[in-house]
Amino acid sequence: MGATLRSSPPSRFLAILNPSAGNGRCARRAPAALDRIRRAGIEIEVRTTQAPGHARELAAAGYRDGHRDFLAIGGDGTAFEVANGCMSPTLNEGEPASLGLLPLGTGNSFVEHFRDSLRHRSSPSRRIDGVDLFLAAIERGAPRRCDLLLLEHRDGCELVLGTVSFGFAAQVSSLVNRRFKPLGLVGYTLGVLACMAALRTLDLHATVRLGTARSTAPSPSLFFALQNIVQVGGNMRMAPGADPEDGVFELVTVGPVGRFELLRAFPRIFRGTHLSHPAVDCRRADRFDIDGERALLVMLDGEVQTLVPRSVSLVPGALPVWI
Repeated sequence: MGATLRSSPPSRFLAILNPSAGNGRCARRAPAALDRIRRAGIEIEVRTTQAPGHARELAAAGYRDGHRDFLAIGGDGTAFEVANGCMSPTLNEGEPASLGLLPLGTGNSFVEHFRDSLRHRSSPSRRIDGVDLFLAAIERGAPRRCDLLLLEHRDGCELVLGTVSFGFAAQVSSLVNRRFKPLGLVGYTLGVLACMAALRTLDLHATVRLGTARSTAPSPSLFFALQNIVQVGGNMRMAPGADPEDGVFELVTVGPVGRFELLRAFPRIFRGTHLSHPAVDCRRADRFDIDGERALLVMLDGEVQTLVPRSVSLVPGALPVWI
């Protein structure tokens, strides 16, 4: 991923639109957002997804057709698919692609990371529009060079913008996607509460690396969350110190606790104060190696897959993103 980006901002993007994102909100709000972008002098070609996985296919086809600047319109799952479609060829030093994001999904955790940072620097009550973020980045003339997480598994690899998690957090995401997605951010809280009824730990043998230093991941744990960004579920501050531009990720684990204690401590995650709980461990890393050949439920930017994971590594500055 050492190729150099073009020196001037793009004037044309291939947009991949997921109309079902945000329980249909994306389809309703996207036309007005795209009109604003076009009025700013940016040409947009739109391709619409028809099913899960289609955004990845459309982005990959767009890259093969010569497109290098993409706009993901939807939520974290849409951004995940588009990034994998258009960024995977650049892993082998292909001509780099860049990614813009219009956050019209449910959680929008990756974009929320930057909105949250801007609010803390200005006014906590300030509303920062996703179109404004995109157009400001174009006006700035250069994308951010954000880190990516590279999950390698038995059958291939996945590029992840924000979060990889195993255990309880993946179970919650799976349940939310099946039952509570129409409820928006409230659905993530309901998913946590519902999954507490079948609370169990995950015994995952893994080695954590930071530079040349190595340690063993705390296990068993309720979950293992590898965070490139602060948020999960849009408003849960899982890793308050995470930064997608610092060359490391944060590993957050929660050791065995009972249902009552988890229920009592859960609200602290919305403020990011859960890290002081004695059952919580947070450490910085650049690689996470998993022993064994065990199929696990894995959450990747809100999307859930069953994989045989082998490692998660950080790829510094691999994602040129207009945000």
